[in-house]
Amino acid sequence: MRCTLHIAKFLKSTPSLGITSICCFVGTAQNTDNELMAKEIQAYPLNGIKLELDGQVNEVFWMNINPKKDFLMQVPVEGKIPTEKTEIRVAFDAHNIYIAAIFHDSEPTGIKAFQKQRDASLETDDRFRWIFDTYNDKRSAYFFEVNPFGLRSDGLLASGQGQNLNMD
Repeated sequence: MRCTLHIAKFLKSTPSLGITSICCFVGTAQNTDNELMAKEIQAYPLNGIKLELDGQVNEVFWMNINPKKDFLMQVPVEGKIPTEKTEIRVAFDAHNIYIAAIFHDSEPTGIKAFQKQRDASLETDDRFRWIFDTYNDKRSAYFFEVNPFGLRSDGLLASGQGQNLNMD
């Protein structure tokens, strides 16, 4: 079975996120030898194309983008090859970042979604979290997340201080 999530207009125009900082996203992940290696996801400009924000990733624009697929597990075994496939595509215009995420799940009855309150902790839920390390310091970042119910949460991450859900 395939579960599709389409996050868009989740991020409002933010002065600290200029177009130059969203042209590609770089993060780190561990390979099977536990060495850090850079990961990059290319973001594509919409150039005036209007996307239908309907939870489907079936527009020609999205289909023409090769998705990022080479993710590694974090839980239950960090750095291992995932048991399920995930596909991520990223686009942007002058005001928004659009993330199309497709999560495949062979046992959809096991998907966990308990939280139903905006800006509550989604730690107990299955969730998709996108982290922006805008200073590229690996110490502080903005995060945006969504659970299977579509409940959104956002906040700040700070090394040694956890997460702050009260940034609104």
